[in-house]
Amino acid sequence: MTAATPFHAARTRPMHTPSSPCYDPVLDDAAFDAVAAALARVRPRVGRPFRDERRTIEAVLWRSRHDRCWRDIPESLGPWWRAAQLYYRWEKAGLWARLRHALREDGREDLADLFALTNAVAPGEG
Repeated sequence: MTAATPFHAARTRPMHTPSSPCYDPVLDDAAFDAVAAALARVRPRVGRPFRDERRTIEAVLWRSRHDRCWRDIPESLGPWWRAAQLYYRWEKAGLWARLRHALREDGREDLADLFALTNAVAPGEG
């Protein structure tokens, strides 16, 4: 980087916008509708709903699929810390396990197996 090059022009990670994602979405609309219905049954009814939940869940799934640290999540999936926060809060509350169980009850083994991968990522990375 030269003295004339602005810092933002020398970024090593390209900037992405939500309209042009740099990732392959894991959940299509029908799959997310099934996940949302299962979440509605297993989620506690306290507190505020998580903001931009679909994109944040996609970020958690992206990290699990690519076996990367939290900070490597593409910017188009939102702040990495939001995905980490959702993952660890839901893990502590047992929500991932309840979600997998609810998806299996709905006959969506494919989605239940997809969410089983979120627990395979080693905690403490990123």
